[in-house]
Amino acid sequence: MPTELPDTTANADRVRATLQEIVRRAVADMIARQERKAPPVTSDADLRRIDAQTDRIRDAQRARDWSVASAFAREIAREHGLNPEAVEAPAVGRQVLSLLRRLNDLCVRIERDFDDPLDAGRDILRDHDISPTREALKPPMPLSGRDRESLSGGAARCGKQDPGRRETCACLLR
Repeated sequence: MPTELPDTTANADRVRATLQEIVRRAVADMIARQERKAPPVTSDADLRRIDAQTDRIRDAQRARDWSVASAFAREIAREHGLNPEAVEAPAVGRQVLSLLRRLNDLCVRIERDFDDPLDAGRDILRDHDISPTREALKPPMPLSGRDRESLSGGAARCGKQDPGRRETCACLLR
């Protein structure tokens, strides 16, 4: 008998956007770190910190402790409309922790070998629909209060006549 995957209540688009933003911020941080002046101390302490974080993530994965995903991704998830309970759901927590391990592996490679994050991270960027370019790693432009009000009003006025426009407005408000 085939195994059925349990349903998740988390919005798939919000989960995808959260994972994408985790990748975008992580790779942008790696580039920024490389381009800063060399720190007065070696990166050995940073490598130990990353290794400890990876061990914590791996232990959480083995124990199926998905709450650890929320600890790492709470802020970004909240920005994308996911509450901590959604991030701690097994289907989402598993993705978050797996992604964080991949990013930590990339970060270690960048720190140890000084590879270019855009080149070394090309696969992970493309896996999350991010072009491996500096331009693609710029933070999204936040909407002003006036823009939000305008979009909210437009979505409300659309009614049932134009569901595509209503969905577009709602998507922009997320």
